[in-house]
Amino acid sequence: MILIAILPIIPAVIILAYAGICMIHDSAKADA
Repeated sequence: MILIAILPIIPAVIILAYAGICMIHDSAKADA
């Protein structure tokens, strides 16, 4: 039951993490 509730959230978490990494990387590039 818990797995069924978590499964739809996993892709959103991955996308948010990827977007956060990209934002940090872009800001680091802009500062450099």
